[in-house]
Amino acid sequence: LLGHGKDMVAFILMVGFTDSRDPIRFGPRDWVLVLLALLMSGPLAFVLSPGYGPLRQVFNPPGGIPCVQHGWFLYSFMFARLVLNYFHMKGLGPKTQVVLAFSAALLFPDDVWDLVPDAARMWLWQNNAGMRYKGFRWSFLFMTACYLLGFHGGATTVHWARRHAPSAGWKVA
Repeated sequence: LLGHGKDMVAFILMVGFTDSRDPIRFGPRDWVLVLLALLMSGPLAFVLSPGYGPLRQVFNPPGGIPCVQHGWFLYSFMFARLVLNYFHMKGLGPKTQVVLAFSAALLFPDDVWDLVPDAARMWLWQNNAGMRYKGFRWSFLFMTACYLLGFHGGATTVHWARRHAPSAGWKVA
């Protein structure tokens, strides 16, 4: 239902690498991301859902508005962009950003959700596939750390791979 976690990690690493070519700021592309996430949590989810007609037995239609479900990745990506902008605004270096993000992902306590009212936790669990299957630490903190790793280390890794490629055919990309 959610997709493989390793696929999502690879995807967020690639998004971070792609974003590293642009300046660090909250710009028009980020506003489009916010708009798309809100549309996917609302009316667009009903238009794109395969849970109607003959596929209803296989897929469930969206539960209501707002309904994050599989749009959880857009919210994780927005969170990662906000963290990147905040760290940049505070003047933190790339290595520090990555270490802080992975430390938060490793050290954030799971039982902190006990402080959140039961109704809010149940709503998140029912309406957000990322929170239901992976949890907050993975969906937001770990994915943010992977985004920052892709953002700050992606270009270096690609250059290293090109230098160490076994043949000239590999260096085309």
